[in-house]
Amino acid sequence: MFVEKHRDYFLFIICFIILIVAWLLQSNLFINWDSSVLMREAQLLLTGGNYGSDFLEINPPMCIYLYILPVVLTKIFPINMILALRLYVFVICSLSLFVCYGLLQKIFSIKDTFLFFIFFSVLLTVFLIFPVTDFSEREHLILVLTVPYFFAFSARLQGNSLGSVQAIMVGVLAGIGFAIKPFFLITFFFLEIYYIVSTKNKYAWVRKETTIIILLLFVYLLSVVLFYKSYINFIIPLVSRFYYASIQDSYREIILYPCAFFCYYIAALFFLVQNKENPYKVLSTVLFIALIGYLFAYFIQQTAWSYHLLPANSVAILLASLLFCVVITRIKNNQREYWLTPILMVVFFAFPIYVITSSLSNGLAYKNDQANLITFFKKYAQHKSICSFQASIAVIFPAVDYANVNFPCRNLALIWMPNTVRQTKIHPNIIATQQLQHDEAIFINMISEDLTIHKPDFILVDVLKQRFYSENISFSYLEHLLKNKQFQIAWKNYSYFTTVSKDVIYKFDVYQRK
Repeated sequence: MFVEKHRDYFLFIICFIILIVAWLLQSNLFINWDSSVLMREAQLLLTGGNYGSDFLEINPPMCIYLYILPVVLTKIFPINMILALRLYVFVICSLSLFVCYGLLQKIFSIKDTFLFFIFFSVLLTVFLIFPVTDFSEREHLILVLTVPYFFAFSARLQGNSLGSVQAIMVGVLAGIGFAIKPFFLITFFFLEIYYIVSTKNKYAWVRKETTIIILLLFVYLLSVVLFYKSYINFIIPLVSRFYYASIQDSYREIILYPCAFFCYYIAALFFLVQNKENPYKVLSTVLFIALIGYLFAYFIQQTAWSYHLLPANSVAILLASLLFCVVITRIKNNQREYWLTPILMVVFFAFPIYVITSSLSNGLAYKNDQANLITFFKKYAQHKSICSFQASIAVIFPAVDYANVNFPCRNLALIWMPNTVRQTKIHPNIIATQQLQHDEAIFINMISEDLTIHKPDFILVDVLKQRFYSENISFSYLEHLLKNKQFQIAWKNYSYFTTVSKDVIYKFDVYQRK
């Protein structure tokens, strides 16, 4: 009774504590490298830049739009990009949590105040703490923006109505969220099909929030066609030919990726618990369908990267907490399911704690590894410009942000080169390889143009033996680039300066402009 009477007070306390913990956690880590790159591209977009001519980005424009506001904040207030990004993401999370709070009040019974408290506390943790090094990543924002839609969906299926303001906020947030990456629209389609089947009404999908979602998606698609033709005509064909061919993992690796097993485990528990009495069967079913949709999005991308699984794992944690609450309720009602409690306790606490601690450890190690590079930048390149030849953006970004270094070149990472070298050695004469070589010439000519036009003060060339995406092949970035005549001319203006390295993490030969 005491908890029920003071629920809002306790929720305020837990919200405040989790917000402080999350802020302290992020303050001790570097910002995500993908976010660093996308903010850079948002800056270029604001100054009239476009795909191909000013930056090379495989993601659609919505991914860049998301990071425009932090850039604008740095123009209005005397804050740097790093602080602006963190404030921006915390505000988005807070807005989404505010909407979720109102929707969950419609879903949870008044007598289940304690269960509401547990579930909302888990939601706070999933939004603010669980992402750790993936905080502000696109998948993190997808999760935060689409979860209110899942709760609105559940509330309607339970027979509740949504206010106009609620429906508009849910629709706008989810419309932006689902537009970030087209793969995640699968979840939206799965849920709407379920809604039509459940209500036995083929027009049931016509609701305020879904209308706004579809309208936003249509306007967004139209804007891409009208204003970003270079993305459609140049970037997409290039990406289809080289990007996933360069980084994709086998489906065996994708399916057997350790973090994916948590999702499989929770899906199995769902069927086990759902077959019995479940007062929140609608919400658990909606979360299960969302989990399946997000897993499909992970499989389609065919890369065993943890952040691609972030939405699926986060929804799985929410579903696990709900199933845990249901079983606790049964035990409270003297039903004999005590044996499920320790299983759910282990699942509920073990996986999130493992992910948070391991991610935190990796994040702190990454920060330490970047120290040598940042020290070099601050000593020799602060407020100057650099370019780099390596296959992963994580080596250079966000180090450039912490050292106030400009990166004017379009090729942020030569992710295409290892695969081109590999295919040329294995199948030198097939048409697909010849197409790759043609694409490579386009990239190298771009690099040459950037060196000639922007004249970066320093160029870092990866000379590490074990490089990203270079398994079973040995090659030199510089030797490979120098086969191009246009690059040879541009490179004449550079000479060796020094080498900067960190154990087996990175090793760069640094060249300075003469």
